[in-house]
Amino acid sequence: MKTRFIICLLLIFGSTRVNSQNAGWSKEDRTSIYNECMNNISKYPNLTIEQRESICLCYVTKVTKDYDKQSYQKFNGY
Repeated sequence: MKTRFIICLLLIFGSTRVNSQNAGWSKEDRTSIYNECMNNISKYPNLTIEQRESICLCYVTKVTKDYDKQSYQKFNGY
């Protein structure tokens, strides 16, 4: 399970490098979104840590693929 998680991390953060650079996303931005997601999803105690991590990794991928940084910040009230 841990190997799958590491591979998933590498694929997500590696594959979003080209797209995220064009949309203004940095590694720090993606990490921040991931951490925010982990904080928000922690209110669901029935999820395992692996499930939470998977959900948040998918969320980061979706956000950085579909939105540029400025649009995301505007949407979230930054």
